[in-house]
Amino acid sequence: MDIQPTSGRGLPTTPPTDWA
Repeated sequence: MDIQPTSGRGLPTTPPTDWA
């Protein structure tokens, strides 16, 4: 699951900031 929900800017984050 490398592709996580995107941050506010719509870019894939690692780790996902939306889930932080």
